[in-house]
Amino acid sequence: MDWPFQCCVLPSFVSDGDGDFLKSLKAELLGLEFYEKNNDLYQFSQSDDLKKLESCYISQFRTFLHDCCLPFLRSVSGIELTDTIDMTCSRYDHSHTLLCHDDELEGRRIAYTFYLVPLWTAEDGGQLDLFDVNAHGQPKDVVRSILPSWNKLVFFDVNLVSFHQVSEVLSTSKSRVSVNGWFHGPPIKRPHPYLEPPLAFAAPNCLSLEELDDWVNPVYLDIGVQHQIRRQFEKESQIQLPDFFLEEKYLQICEELQACHCRWVTQGPPNKRHIHTAAVESIPPISAYCQTFLCSEPFCRLLAHVTGLDLARNVVKPPIEDDEDGSGSSGSDDDDSCENAAQQGTRAAAAVVPDDAKHTETSQHTNVGMVEEESNSPVALCHAQIQHWQPGDYTLISDTDPEVGEYALDAAAYFCCEDWCPTYGGTTVYIAKDEDEELLSVTPSPNCLTLVYRDRETLRFTKYLNHSAENARAGEFYSMTMVYKECRHSVT
Repeated sequence: MDWPFQCCVLPSFVSDGDGDFLKSLKAELLGLEFYEKNNDLYQFSQSDDLKKLESCYISQFRTFLHDCCLPFLRSVSGIELTDTIDMTCSRYDHSHTLLCHDDELEGRRIAYTFYLVPLWTAEDGGQLDLFDVNAHGQPKDVVRSILPSWNKLVFFDVNLVSFHQVSEVLSTSKSRVSVNGWFHGPPIKRPHPYLEPPLAFAAPNCLSLEELDDWVNPVYLDIGVQHQIRRQFEKESQIQLPDFFLEEKYLQICEELQACHCRWVTQGPPNKRHIHTAAVESIPPISAYCQTFLCSEPFCRLLAHVTGLDLARNVVKPPIEDDEDGSGSSGSDDDDSCENAAQQGTRAAAAVVPDDAKHTETSQHTNVGMVEEESNSPVALCHAQIQHWQPGDYTLISDTDPEVGEYALDAAAYFCCEDWCPTYGGTTVYIAKDEDEELLSVTPSPNCLTLVYRDRETLRFTKYLNHSAENARAGEFYSMTMVYKECRHSVT
């Protein structure tokens, strides 16, 4: 097939008589040690490189690839392929997937997959999906799907538009086993990558400070609690605030979002993200006002006070002082209380309030540490979205992401995820650039506001939501995500 890119499918590829060779090959492969591969792009199990393994059937198959397949591919492709052939065994089990990518790396010229699967149907998932591209050369839609089958070879030219994926394996009883890799040749020249338009940021909305009383749990409007939150945030650059909104407001937003009044727009391209965001004109009134509030001057003042960031003008942010015993904040009981509050929900949220603060009147909370502005010039810029997360959604790390390389405060509030499990996906992960180790993982939690400050070397992605999420009460959740930038870090 020539569309969407050159790809060849050869069923019954190996002449195997009674089938003993391929059965023995599969048994030998499954006897190897497999290692879990799990990051933003994929989750599956893989063997070590098979290029030098001397097992009987594996070595014979490797010789077959080199002596028979390599000359054939040189002939049909016209590519001056070298003798280098990558070869591994991959096993995809339930919920495993490999998301959209183009395979172009380190001289890879022809990708191949040889399937050793049991009887397989479309209902089992695990198909090889091929994407077409848009006017910018970015992947657009799945336009062909190739079903795995026993003794089938698939190979295709690795080029600028060879975007493909392995769809999620839905079978709970079958494994998608294959031998796969690349034939190498002269590297192809890549043009400069397409750069997406930057996110649209705006100055905070003008609202009254009293709006804080109408939306926010009074626990978080107390000066003592704000002091504890700021102390933890300045130490860890992140915090989770459970039971953040007044319960009545939280339930109203849940009801609105679940009523399906929003028009959800799919956001791509698939090699960077697959998410659904609410069209602004379709957002129901309470949810729309909440989004306005979260991008307002009063809310930015609250954020400035609890994070120490310059997100509002003339905010009184008392210095974080050492405890009386001189031990500093790292060993204080207040720190422990605040950390517990970020992890344990309603009871912990009450626990962060000092005894002498629990009786403070709400009317005194909203103006603590805050004074009126004297200038109309914004100190911060905001961007907000309402997102609907369901199986198949994800975001990926990309060097060309418009948010990469910026200082910013990420905030996310979650709705309708009362029994969400991390194994469903939907976890937002922060990592350091060029590193694999996770710095932080944030699992959706109902009525919880997460604050994370990231620098220019911090990247983030949201794990693919797999179909196990259908076991949850709703099988989906919603989020309001905000990005706040201090104007001293912003280019306007």
